[in-house]
Amino acid sequence: MRRIFYIISLISLLVVTSCVKSEYVTEVNTDYKVNYEAMWKIVNENYCYFGDNYGFTKNVNWQDVYNEMMPKVEQAKDDVEFFEIIGQSLDRLKDGHVWLRSPFNHHSCLTFYYDENNVRYPENYYRGLNTKYLTYVFRTQNKIIYGKIERNGKKFAYIFFDDFTTELSAGNLSLIKPIVEECDGIIFDIRTNLGGSPQSALTMASYFFNEKTLVGYNVSKTGKGYNDVSAEPIPFYAVPSKNVDWSSKETVLLINRDVYSSGNLFASIMRYAPNVTLVGGITGGGGGSPWTFYLPNGWLLVASSGSMILDVNKVHIEPGVEPDVEVTLTKEDAAKGVDTIIEKAIEILSK
Repeated sequence: MRRIFYIISLISLLVVTSCVKSEYVTEVNTDYKVNYEAMWKIVNENYCYFGDNYGFTKNVNWQDVYNEMMPKVEQAKDDVEFFEIIGQSLDRLKDGHVWLRSPFNHHSCLTFYYDENNVRYPENYYRGLNTKYLTYVFRTQNKIIYGKIERNGKKFAYIFFDDFTTELSAGNLSLIKPIVEECDGIIFDIRTNLGGSPQSALTMASYFFNEKTLVGYNVSKTGKGYNDVSAEPIPFYAVPSKNVDWSSKETVLLINRDVYSSGNLFASIMRYAPNVTLVGGITGGGGGSPWTFYLPNGWLLVASSGSMILDVNKVHIEPGVEPDVEVTLTKEDAAKGVDTIIEKAIEILSK
């Protein structure tokens, strides 16, 4: 088996969800107050970004949220209204790894798309605009798009990777590798990548390293207190792939706010690969590992907890990964058929 990454705490880093029932649910109960208190307690004891751990906190007073919302809970007329109250509470966390599911609805916290002033981050991607740059296009269910961009006598391999629910297949790689080899650089586009399998992200990142490299640290939550986390962050490393080596190619990684979870992890790791420049806008974050719980009424609650990822400087990647070169793609540019972020990538690779 190919060894991609050596991570001492591999399980805590790669676990996507873990069901925990007995501690918070002793019997079925549909009372709104009981269920809200259970939700509040689950988040209070398990959410990993309340404490000021390694210099970062969400600055959310969870007790204030309880005090504000409980009068609404007591006046809720039906399940739909109660569901919305919980959703409004969870939105305060601005965490895409937090969501609620009932038999009749699903609430995802999309507030991470907005900054501290409640201004939405630039979209920085318009579907279909990227393929206009390609001399020919390969598609795999629109999850993977690859081809060549030619400009001023130079050729650039373009790879669009929509999510990390899968890895590049052997068939895909057999077509992509010759393109990369003949081109002057790589434009790797993950601007809609909301995550998927961390292992897939780690596998992909290994293609861009030529030696074992420290790329981050893992911190585990050790108790129910806000500051109950492991005292010593555990380092993890990138180890080059034995089958693919793109480390010598100048590469531009395109990112935006839609890059989340495993996509965010990939962007963070790629900062430490040789010959890689990040271009676009700040990623969406998602530096914690989500765990799953049940409320007494049977609704499913996912609250980010368990472990947190730090970069090599021991800075949290939860707020997002900043680009090396910030570029905004406006609606006006898109209307002209211009992807300003791809244009900047071409400019960088043409030097």
